[in-house]
Amino acid sequence: MPLGDYVKTWTGDAFRHLPKSASVDPFDFRHCGKNTENRWNKAGEPTLYLASSKAVALGEYARHLDTTRSAGVRGGIRPRTVIRYSLSLTEALDLHDREVCRELGFGEGPEDFVQDVDKARVVGAFVRAMTGAQGLIVPSMVFLDSYKMNWNLVLFLDKLVPDQRAFILSATPDGEFAVT
Repeated sequence: MPLGDYVKTWTGDAFRHLPKSASVDPFDFRHCGKNTENRWNKAGEPTLYLASSKAVALGEYARHLDTTRSAGVRGGIRPRTVIRYSLSLTEALDLHDREVCRELGFGEGPEDFVQDVDKARVVGAFVRAMTGAQGLIVPSMVFLDSYKMNWNLVLFLDKLVPDQRAFILSATPDGEFAVT
């Protein structure tokens, strides 16, 4: 079956953390995709990463701090506000589906390739360019042992309408956390 046949609608809630500040706009995505260390996109591709839960958002944040930031930078990290987004996508591709992974040619499931950043970026670029998918549902690197319950939603912002309120039904504060 062609890969495009696996692209489906997706509706649900997902989470993101932002620096704690009264002036932070949860709809400001100007900086999304600029990081050179993202797993599913190359730097410069507008890509928003959302988590399946607050625990996944915290875990992913802490993982990145632990692996990519110096102790001096970690010491200056501000508390974070968690935002709950309610979303409705017309086209998403779920990489938990073993048939999808076989169609991509990367093994029997996401565990066969998600830890390899180069392979993940190839998958992200291919899906972005060759399908109608507006995003991917991918395993969280923090919870690989329970990836079907603990996932990330990778949104290709360049494939979504400019008015985010067309696919983001709401964005509401939902707690805070701090990493020390």
